[in-house]
Amino acid sequence: MFTNRNRKPTEGLPPQIPDIRHVTSIRMLGVTMTNRLSAGEHVRDVICKCAQSLHALKVLRHHGMSNYSLRHVYKAVVLSKLWYASPA
Repeated sequence: MFTNRNRKPTEGLPPQIPDIRHVTSIRMLGVTMTNRLSAGEHVRDVICKCAQSLHALKVLRHHGMSNYSLRHVYKAVVLSKLWYASPA
């Protein structure tokens, strides 16, 4: 059930069914959406994963990987994460 934060809810949540959990976010096609139709959680996750990948690239550079190879790894890993679902 999606809600609008600018509008006071007129209805309560439906009764809880034992086999179904109530959640505030869901991952659909690799994109995390909240019950308020916000992708903020997804953006935070992507930024965190990209920061981890950049750290791995720094380690690879320290161990002697060439700039040409680092550039290809960057394009394949970091840019693909940033471009996925960016139009949405």
